[in-house]
Amino acid sequence: MLIILPFLNFLTLFFYLQKLTINGVRSQPDNSLLETPTATRLNTQRQSSVEIRHRFLTSAVVCGLFIAASTEILSLFTCLNLFYVTLSWIILFLINVGLTKGVRSQPENKSLKTQTAQRLHSWCQSAVEIRHQFTRFKNYSFSELAMLFGIGLIGIATLIIALIAPPNTYDSMTYHMPRVMHWMQNHSVANYPTNEVRQLWISPFTEFCILNFQILTHSDRFANLIQWLGFMGSTVVGSLIAALLGANRKQQIFAAFLIATIPMAILQASSTQTDVFAGFWILSSIYYLIKLHEKFSWPTCLLLWISFGLAFLTKGTAIIFTLPFISLYLLRLSLHNSNPKPRVVQGKNIFIAGITGILIFLLINMGFFIRNVQLGGHPISPVDSAKYVSNTSHSLPIILSNLSKNTAMNLWTPLPKLNRSIENFIEQFHKLINLKSTDDRNTFGEYKFTISEMTHHEDYAPNPLPLIYFAVTLLTLLLIWKKIQLNKYALFLYALSLLSAWILFSVVLKWQPWGTRLQVPFFFLAAPLTALVIGQFNRYVLSVFMLTAFIYAIPLTFQNSSRRLISSHGTIFQIPRVNQYFNNNPNLGNSYLTMTQVIDQMNVKNLGIIESGETWEYPLQALLKTHPRVEQIEIDPPAPKNYILGSFKPEVILTVKQHLNDFEIKIQETRFVKFQQISPLALFVPDPTGQMKIKILYRNIVNSLQMAASAPGFPALPQERANAAYFLEFQINQAQANPAAELNAIWPDLGNNYTQLFLLGLELQYKGLTENNPAIFEYGKNKLQEWQNLLGKNQDAIQKKFSAALNPV
Repeated sequence: MLIILPFLNFLTLFFYLQKLTINGVRSQPDNSLLETPTATRLNTQRQSSVEIRHRFLTSAVVCGLFIAASTEILSLFTCLNLFYVTLSWIILFLINVGLTKGVRSQPENKSLKTQTAQRLHSWCQSAVEIRHQFTRFKNYSFSELAMLFGIGLIGIATLIIALIAPPNTYDSMTYHMPRVMHWMQNHSVANYPTNEVRQLWISPFTEFCILNFQILTHSDRFANLIQWLGFMGSTVVGSLIAALLGANRKQQIFAAFLIATIPMAILQASSTQTDVFAGFWILSSIYYLIKLHEKFSWPTCLLLWISFGLAFLTKGTAIIFTLPFISLYLLRLSLHNSNPKPRVVQGKNIFIAGITGILIFLLINMGFFIRNVQLGGHPISPVDSAKYVSNTSHSLPIILSNLSKNTAMNLWTPLPKLNRSIENFIEQFHKLINLKSTDDRNTFGEYKFTISEMTHHEDYAPNPLPLIYFAVTLLTLLLIWKKIQLNKYALFLYALSLLSAWILFSVVLKWQPWGTRLQVPFFFLAAPLTALVIGQFNRYVLSVFMLTAFIYAIPLTFQNSSRRLISSHGTIFQIPRVNQYFNNNPNLGNSYLTMTQVIDQMNVKNLGIIESGETWEYPLQALLKTHPRVEQIEIDPPAPKNYILGSFKPEVILTVKQHLNDFEIKIQETRFVKFQQISPLALFVPDPTGQMKIKILYRNIVNSLQMAASAPGFPALPQERANAAYFLEFQINQAQANPAAELNAIWPDLGNNYTQLFLLGLELQYKGLTENNPAIFEYGKNKLQEWQNLLGKNQDAIQKKFSAALNPV
């Protein structure tokens, strides 16, 4: 139930701003192009839809600032735990309630003498206003209601997915969610030992929000909700930007609809990625920037810089999409001559606003910057990641190459031949500019340019319709520029900033196969302009654009590759939640589930993990029910000085893709021996005397005898063969943990026979099942029988050898 605290605070902030408006105090600066006068009495004036959305955004910004500030402050005192996080939200709630009650009430209505009568009158007026908000839909056109229905359908469907499915995207498993678990364990967001340094230096604000939700609920049930809130919030802010640009009600709804139907945004809305959430803060920054451009106001200025600071704290690419807007709009603001104040006074305000913005930005990101400096000496890129993701050359051919690839990667069509033609065109274009399409100066890794066919996957899905619609928008502006009745200057400035952001994206970042994911903020920003221009078309043409976007969006909504709401192959309701962690890598499911059960049975208190980067750490943390202290060991770079939890001595060690060929390892002067292996995981237990090694070897031999004796015959049905192959794969993983050399030391050729009879027999049976070949299967079964006979003949002698090894004279 504690999860309601953040939402309760949001509502109290919203109603506080509403009360300010009702009592004659504006909740927003008077600088909107289209704002209606705020209400002074509920019985005489109606609330503006723009005003309500503005209060929604302002409340979100304040809540976002509180999360960032409270997380950093509690972290300083290692107080990121249930008690203090709950207390901080309660304190904010009490402050909000106090502020709301502290707002001066309206002048007393002389016709209402008693307090009870005044309250009754207020309630009646509130009821009338609520009724008005619902009845106003009667005046909406069919197309407006259809767009609202589409937004609602997509929003509800993605909300259900976000709440039912666990986090399961690749990046979530490797660094988004593991960092949250380490912060919860450490009660601090300070640096900790890890080989996956992205857990330390990547912008952390999305995970700050997840951390608050996860501490309040002690579950990852609401982890996906952060992106969903960013997704739905972006539809609201997009409509506000459209309003500032001069859009009418229908065009504002169309802007929200365009954002709600962006393919990549739909797919990410139910995940723990960060692009959609970053897009929300980027949109918020641009909204307040445009308001500031219309009329300078200190409240708007503060909200602008807070939004910008939170945007960068969410994702570093925010600077790419906001910098062109901020530069052009503030430049124009500094030259604007309509302000009645002298230019000197106006310039002074802008100068102070700039200094204030820098200070707010630094304050919001200070903790993040300090930790990065401690990690590698640089506040933004401490591990020299720039050479992997940033262009190392900025020549014209490099920029043209990125522009062409970043644009073309969104042009997926259902016609494979046409897709290949687009790819060929890109190759020919690179020949024309005398540059390889895989040039490492502007290409991440050695990836060849292709148009992804993974159209329902949140890492690779293209955005063809948003790109086409934006192209139509630009073409329309060029063709009918003279006939446009809107504020041409506002449109030109916004379009120029948007195009500059797209070019800057290609100038700064290397092309990446998952680049469409990084482009989400651009398409968010493009939606208001697109809605305004395309909204000028007649209703039939506009209906075609709407219907096409909706038809394309629906399959993406219900058939997300990672989290399917409707599917014949299993949905989020049919597949157990613990298995859904591995939807993007099902081969890992069996090993992770089995190994975490073994660790829980051992009641481990201190679990050491040895892994390289790019490994799935989060499922290990999420599936362990005993919640041991989990730390990575054998890390590079070395552990941070003055690590908050101090030294660590593991009781057992779990390796991920590491030491799979080793039976013994030595960590911190302690010898560990392999207890169990299910590739890619291996579990090692302490063996200071060498006795545990003998016990494990003997246990494995006994288990091999039992498995050989219980080997079944060749299954007749396909499903039975699939189940048998799955079980055999598990047995092979287990069998590979026994080293032949160690067994040979116990009994001559025991290890060789183990490999040539038992292990080979299992592998032959597995091959026979997967290839539907009974002869191979039976040949493998014969090998198992030979192994069983060998052990049977020499059982007593082998047992004596093991006993002698355990009890040397």
